[in-house]
Amino acid sequence: VMMHGDDKGLLLPPYIAPIQIVVVPIFRDKDSKVVKSKAQEVADVLRKSGLRVLVDERDEYTSGWKFNEWEVKGVPLRINLGPRDIENAQVELVRRDTMQKSTVNCSTLVDSVFSILNEIQTNLLLRTKEILRQYMSKAISYDSFKSILNGKGGFIYTGWCGDQSCETKVKEETGADLRVLPFDEQQETGLLSNCVYCRQPANKIAVFARAY
Repeated sequence: VMMHGDDKGLLLPPYIAPIQIVVVPIFRDKDSKVVKSKAQEVADVLRKSGLRVLVDERDEYTSGWKFNEWEVKGVPLRINLGPRDIENAQVELVRRDTMQKSTVNCSTLVDSVFSILNEIQTNLLLRTKEILRQYMSKAISYDSFKSILNGKGGFIYTGWCGDQSCETKVKEETGADLRVLPFDEQQETGLLSNCVYCRQPANKIAVFARAY
């Protein structure tokens, strides 16, 4: 939630979203039966391809209200379907990550949806990696460690001897907790020379950060 969100609400990656696609039928009373039926047909085609789809048929809410609700909930892709779309054998797709709209023919719908969902997944991953990169720093001395904490802040990669007492002292003196022992230690061997606190040989890379 902290990482995948914007001013509109959640922004869920398609691979983990409980609902990957929401189909919103758009109609006046006289068209409701036809449009709802077509919406279910579209959803069934997508479900048969293994996608998680919901059709929002609620009559008590306007289309605009539904759009906003599903944007807040972070559903990756919305399909808008109205009488004119049915006439033209097409649907409107709206991406949650960029809010970009596109019109696709029903004959290519499944391929288009998979392509867009993959693009959204990749886009969110790259966006998250960039945000993480901006908040990651490296410290080889205790002075630089404290300087980063009191300045830029964020997460700090540093060497650690593995002794609980050093972790405790760092927390007492700086307010920073040990957050994680990363898997990519081999890429950070330059930090393994000494423990950031006691200066004894380090045998682990640790990531420290303050809680906010």
